[in-house]
Amino acid sequence: FYPKVRDTGKMEDKLLDEELSRSNAPRKWPLKLFECCEYRDIKGNRMWCPEFCPKAVMCASGLAGRIHTSLIEEDPVCCGMGSEGLCCCIVLIPFSVYTPTGGMGALCLVTNYLRGKTMQKYGVEDNDLCNCSNTCVNSMCNFCCYGFFYPCSLFQMLVSIEYWEQEDILPLGEMDYSNQPIMHNFH
Repeated sequence: FYPKVRDTGKMEDKLLDEELSRSNAPRKWPLKLFECCEYRDIKGNRMWCPEFCPKAVMCASGLAGRIHTSLIEEDPVCCGMGSEGLCCCIVLIPFSVYTPTGGMGALCLVTNYLRGKTMQKYGVEDNDLCNCSNTCVNSMCNFCCYGFFYPCSLFQMLVSIEYWEQEDILPLGEMDYSNQPIMHNFH
C-alpha cells in the first residue's frame, strides 16, 4: 500500500500517481459488446474485417484459441496460437462448423469460461447486460446473452486483450489508452 502523493506538479509525483492508478483501478472493456462493426483501434485501423467477420462469426474456434493463448501467456507457434491454444481451436472446430444449432451450447460455455478468465486476469469490472433485480436470473441472463452473442463476446475479448497488453507496455508518463475515446467511423 502506497500513500497518495500530493500533486505538487513534480514529474515523479505524477508518475507515481499514474503507476498507482494503473495497478489499482479496475479496468473496463475498451469497447461495448455490440460495438463490433464500429470499433477502430487506437491507430485508427478498422478491426471489423477480418477479426469479427469472418473470423469470430465463422471460425469462433480460432478466436477462442488465440484468446486462450493470450490468457496463459503462451508463445504463438501458428496463426497467433500456442500449442494449447491450437488444441483448443482444433477441439472446437466441429462445434464451429455446426453453429448455430449444434455448436451454440459448446460455444456458449467456452465463451463464458474465457470471459471469466479474461476478467480475472486483467481485473475487468464488467457491466452486466441484464439488470434484473433477482441476482440468479441476472447471472443466467448474462450467461445466455454472452453465450448467444459469442462472436461479439469473443471479438470484444480479443480486441481488449490486445489493447490492454499494449497499455501495459507503455512507459509511465506516456499516453494512457484507457483515457482515450473509442474511435468510431460513422461515414
